[in-house]
Amino acid sequence: MNNKVSQLSKSPTNNTIWLSTCHSTNSFAQEWIKKNDFEDGWTVSTYEQTNGRGQMGNSWESEPNQNLTFSTVYTFPDLILSNLFFLNIAVSVGIIDYLKNIGFKAEIKWPNDIYLQTKKVAGILIEPHILESKINNVIVGIGLNVNQKKFLNTNAVSLFNISNVEYKIENELEKLLMFVKESLAKLKKGDFDSLKVSYYQKLYLMGKPAAFLSKGKIFMGIIKGVDETGKLIIETENDYQSFNIKEIEFMK
Repeated sequence: MNNKVSQLSKSPTNNTIWLSTCHSTNSFAQEWIKKNDFEDGWTVSTYEQTNGRGQMGNSWESEPNQNLTFSTVYTFPDLILSNLFFLNIAVSVGIIDYLKNIGFKAEIKWPNDIYLQTKKVAGILIEPHILESKINNVIVGIGLNVNQKKFLNTNAVSLFNISNVEYKIENELEKLLMFVKESLAKLKKGDFDSLKVSYYQKLYLMGKPAAFLSKGKIFMGIIKGVDETGKLIIETENDYQSFNIKEIEFMK
């Protein structure tokens, strides 16, 4: 693995390694924590990710030195497997709170994307290590489009595209990590209800009629929330249905 360490920095809130280039920060983190002791919030970030991974094997598009591509590690010895999706909820809420803090009104697109003006500005990849039906530790991979100006994917957008402001990515990482840490702290305390309320308040198309695609058929429905396993609950003309990842597509 061709990972070049360009900087090792520590702050009161986290311990961060910056890599000049890296295949995948989640993969790097997996290998690192096998061989090294770490504290909650240990983070690896890279200026150039050459093989970034998304949910269900998707790739992540990012130009060198323009965006945030990083992974942060937390332990959750008391979080049971049935509450796994609350990790996604907590991280999503943390990203939303960070974006609100710097002046952006974002939404959470189920299951793992963050939207600005109906386009994808960030994605999340959570990889837990399961031990005896409990979540021992978790690697949270986040990609945030910051300064990139053009994308091959027409559904992608950056903070620069909307604000016309260039950001110092190192500073934005510190801010984002702070908000993610605060949100994950709520999860550690078992504050599931408030996290879910915050999640629903920012869930893309929540409570609005919308078109979806499932099993080759387009249908109209209204998002009502997510169940305890993270499946999307949609009210259709006749009943309520729940959908797992890759079982349904948004038509807009």
